Formats: sequence, C-alpha cells, structure tokens
Amino acid sequence: MSTQEEPNLIVFVTEEYSYLCYVMILQGTSLEQIKEWWQEKKGYYNDPLPGEVRRSDILWKRDLNPEAGWTPVEETWPQVNDVFHLLDRKAHTYDPTEYVMVKGAVFVHVHMEEDSFLRLPDGTEIPHPNADPHEDDEDTGEVNIQAGSMMAWGATTSQTPHFPTFNNARTGDGGTK
Repeated sequence: MSTQEEPNLIVFVTEEYSYLCYVMILQGTSLEQIKEWWQEKKGYYNDPLPGEVRRSDILWKRDLNPEAGWTPVEETWPQVNDVFHLLDRKAHTYDPTEYVMVKGAVFVHVHMEEDSFLRLPDGTEIPHPNADPHEDDEDTGEVNIQAGSMMAWGATTSQTPHFPTFNNARTGDGGTK
C-alpha cells in the first residue's frame, strides 16, 4: 500500500498590513497541520513552519506604487494571481521578476489578536485563537487618542512635502514629484 505524499504548500505571511511580507514553501505539510500551527503557535512564524524548506522576503507589486486615498483593508489583502517580487531587505532592492500568488496558497495576516487571521485556499478565514469576538460590540463612547494621533500623523505625512513617503516622494528641490 503506497501513501501519497502531500504536495508543496505555499504560505504567504503579511505582518502589520504589509510592513513585513514573506512567502514560505512547505513540503509534505497538510492544511490540517497549518490549522494546528495556527491554533498552537498563534501565528508565531519566527521559527520554521511545519515542513518549511524555503522562506523569502517579498514585496507586493501594488505596494511599489500604492494608490492614494483610503481603501478598505478587506479589499487590499493579497489574493490569487496578485503579483509579488522577491525582496532583498539588506540591499534595499527587489528582483524585478514577477511572481504570482498561486491558487491553493494559504494567506496569514498577523498583527493584533483581533485583526489577525489565517485564510485557507477555499477562502475560509480563521481568526486568531486569542481574538475576542465581542471586542468591537461594546461602544464606550470614549475617543481613542492614540488612534486619532496615528490618523493625524498619516494625514500629515501623506499631504505635506516635509516627509517623503511612498505617496509623496521628494524631488530634492523642496517640491514633490
């Protein structure tokens, strides 16, 4: 009786809304093992994932020239056929070869417990094991000053020529491109 080995599984991990992005190739790893890793390790990926044979830093093509303005985050998560590049973080450059997120890939977003999730190839999303499903149910009426400050910071950096950002590159003469 022969046992069929699991095919390679591709896992994409995005931390903090694309602050860090990786692609990992897992050999002989099943979706059940990935779900078990998610429940037990809670998205901790600094150690190799089960069956991991390769890991590379990546940069999503859309992040090279992001759209200005507000886009709901649910519309920006990587999907099948999205293009990415291998990133050389030390050299601050990327390989111009375009790679594509393949059908059957797993996607993981890790940040805070309430917004972290594991998305399986069939589209099923599993929230972080420690996420409180009732976290957003209670409206206290209090203003989150820290969140307001971050929103102000984002508005300031993207709308003024004083801080170079992806949306606002400096030309060297005080103006913007």
